[in-house]
Parts: sequence; C-alpha cells; structure tokens
Amino acid sequence: MDGTKVTTKVMAVWYGLAALLFAGGVFSRGTAHDFYDVASKAAELAVLAAGLFSVLLIRDQLIAQKKQLEDNHQQMVDDHKWKTIVSYHQLFSGGVPDENIRKPMYDLATQCDFIDCFDDLGAKMPTAVFDKCVKESELRQVIRPYLDEFEKFCGAVNSGIVNEVYALSLQGTRIIRNYTVFEDLIKHFQRGNGLAYVELEKLATKWAMKRRVDHEANVFALGVGSGTDTKIRSPK
Repeated sequence: MDGTKVTTKVMAVWYGLAALLFAGGVFSRGTAHDFYDVASKAAELAVLAAGLFSVLLIRDQLIAQKKQLEDNHQQMVDDHKWKTIVSYHQLFSGGVPDENIRKPMYDLATQCDFIDCFDDLGAKMPTAVFDKCVKESELRQVIRPYLDEFEKFCGAVNSGIVNEVYALSLQGTRIIRNYTVFEDLIKHFQRGNGLAYVELEKLATKWAMKRRVDHEANVFALGVGSGTDTKIRSPK
C-alpha cells in the first residue's frame, strides 16, 4: 500500500479517537451546562479534524498526480529513445553509405592509390590525390555523393532523429575515419560553401574528442600495475 495513503488513514484515525476521547471525557463528568459547552467544542474539533483530513486528501492527490506525471514523462523518454534507435534501421538500412555509392568510392580510392587511408581511424589523403580531386570533376562526381550520404546521416544524429549513443556504437569509427581522409577536401568545398558537410565535420570532431577523452580517462587502467595486479614495494 502507498505510504502516503497509510499516513493519511493513520492521522484520520488519530483525529477521530481524539475527538471521541475528548467528548467522552467531558460527558462522563459533565453537567447540563457543560453538555452544551462541550458539544460546541466537540463540533469545533470535528470541523477542524474534517478540514485537516481534507488537506491530507488533497496532499495525497497532488502526490499521486506528481508521480503519474513523472511516470508518464519517463515513459515518453523511453518511447522517444526507442523510436530514435529504430529510425537508424529505417533510414539507413542499406548502410552508411549505400553499397551502390560506397563501392565506386572504394574503387576510386584503389585506382588512385589511397585505399590504405581508410585503415583504422583513417589518414589524410596524399596531397597529390587531393590536387587531382580538385582538378578533375570525374573524381568529385564519385566523392561528393559518398560524402553526401555521411552528411545526411550526421544531420539525422545531430538533430536527434537517430539516437547518438547507438549511432556512435555502430558508426563512430567510420565517421571519424572518413572525415579524417577527406578533411582537406571538405575544407576546400567549404571555401565555396561555408555549410558544405558541416554536419559531418561537427559530429566527427565531437566523436573524435569523446574517443580521446575516454581513452585518456581509461589509460591508467591499462598495462602493468592496473586492476588487481600486486605492486612490489621497494626496499627501505
């Protein structure tokens, strides 16, 4: 049983007993004159008890309403989180980017000899490749749709349409890697359009910083002397 309801009932019982004891004590020794005086006092006590009981009932109602609002809010938060997780699979079921866009990009990287830049957390494309991409529109026609897909994905994450924690766990490394590879080219595009791939830049920078902070925070838990390893005391 709810604690507030128990408290209200207990207090109501105590008020009732107090009124009965007060009236009974007076009746047991009262006179005719005392009877009317006591009756009025008992009535006042009853009214006071009823008022206090009403206040307690209102308090219980307010507490119940507050709890209901909190429960409803938590349910809304949980529902929203679930929807943002599901939306990842609804919007990006084919991967980021889709295979028909990803394959031409990797073929181009292989032909231009910078496919190794996509290893691990990525490395900037060589200057010679960057210059070639700036000069030749055929290369940009492959690269731009590839980056556009990442921009669309990052925009969905930044706006809250896709759950960021879930997206980071699945695509964090790829977002950081691809921004690193194409950073110089993205900066080149931004000189013509300041908003070019800004969602990709914003999210990749944020996630890279988070990865760095997480690593530095955990570095002391690695290697010799970490965890439950016994440390040897030096001689005195």
